[in-house]
Amino acid sequence: MKKMFAKLMAAAMVVSGLCMGTANAVDYVPFSDVSPDSWYYGAVAMAYDTGYMSGYPDGTFHPNATITRAECAAILNRMKDYDAQIFGIYTYQDVPSTAWYADAVNSVGEVMGGVDVLTSNNDILNPDLAMFYPEAACTRIDFCQGIPTTIDIANTGSYDGTIHHFTDNSLMNAYEVETISALYNAGIVSGNPDGSFSPNSTISRAEVAQIISNFVQWNMNQQS
Repeated sequence: MKKMFAKLMAAAMVVSGLCMGTANAVDYVPFSDVSPDSWYYGAVAMAYDTGYMSGYPDGTFHPNATITRAECAAILNRMKDYDAQIFGIYTYQDVPSTAWYADAVNSVGEVMGGVDVLTSNNDILNPDLAMFYPEAACTRIDFCQGIPTTIDIANTGSYDGTIHHFTDNSLMNAYEVETISALYNAGIVSGNPDGSFSPNSTISRAEVAQIISNFVQWNMNQQS
């Protein structure tokens, strides 16, 4: 935890300077498609500087592009607390052991949403028949559902169990509503201007970067 906090603190200090328009901003946001006046500039800077997200070989970030479930699993795996241990119980049929994302999916896939655990002939859940859909676009609930487990938010004392009433809570199960409420109350996620959360909408790379930036700030507050 101390190493993680030191890393986040250093990154936050750098990005704080970037947001005020320092001359070295381009050194930390080296993406041709991330403008300094974009709403996600500081978030991308934080996500990049902490190493939670990276860009593409051509120097772009694609802030408005959707992000795959495999990519989100990799990010969640990087966000995981040094002391956290998440033991995967599934053997995903659609995640080859040689895939670049295999280790990350096997580590945190279990706590993400959108996993199908098929049933065997005797109708007992069989972890060996799970599907992860690594190349599918990640939804807001799929990504957010994995955050509280990877950073163990429940044991920080920052969530008192209060449920936030988004207008579309009915689209989520009780566990998902509790998860999103915890993240909302911690300031890690927010809803839409109309009061909804849109759990089944795909999440963009810029939105993921913003959640990471909020997570870093939340983590620092827990250490202060």
